[in-house]
Amino acid sequence: MRTHTSLTTYRTAVNLKDIEAEGESFVFHRQTGELNERLADLIGSHDYSVDLSVRPMGNVFEISGQISTQMDLVCARCGRETSAPIKDDFHEIIIVLAERPRAGHSGHTGSSDEGPFCNYVTSYEFDLAEFVHEHIAATEPYRPLCSRADCDEVFEKAQVTDTSPTAESNPFAILKSLRAQIKSGHR
Repeated sequence: MRTHTSLTTYRTAVNLKDIEAEGESFVFHRQTGELNERLADLIGSHDYSVDLSVRPMGNVFEISGQISTQMDLVCARCGRETSAPIKDDFHEIIIVLAERPRAGHSGHTGSSDEGPFCNYVTSYEFDLAEFVHEHIAATEPYRPLCSRADCDEVFEKAQVTDTSPTAESNPFAILKSLRAQIKSGHR
């Protein structure tokens, strides 16, 4: 397996047919910059570390590794900006198949509890940058929380506690003042 040094720049797209039999390792981070532009919409200027390896296994390919970064989000409780750590360990299989008909199913299948995910692709050209981008996007917390000590207090202060009686209003009352005008010749 190819080894890497901390200052090596790696390609972000590979032809899976060209991967050596023992596999290849790829390391991406902010300092070398290969993915800076591709990840900017998700992680802004936060540091990131991506360590992945691709290895042929007969007529399929194994891709595994780790992604570590941060994402700027808004706390779902208090509404203040926060930064959430993103840690993703993955172990997946890439299967290259001929293009399926429109009604065919492909994409991500399986679950981490059942074994590795299977990615069905239609070309041996594989975009590592897009793969990393999708993994980071998929790990975004559904309900991010800031974990600040005063989060609950800020949330409680933001709640509306107006107990004054509201005047009943009829949004259709305006219709009573409208008069229909009938033009001559039309009824």
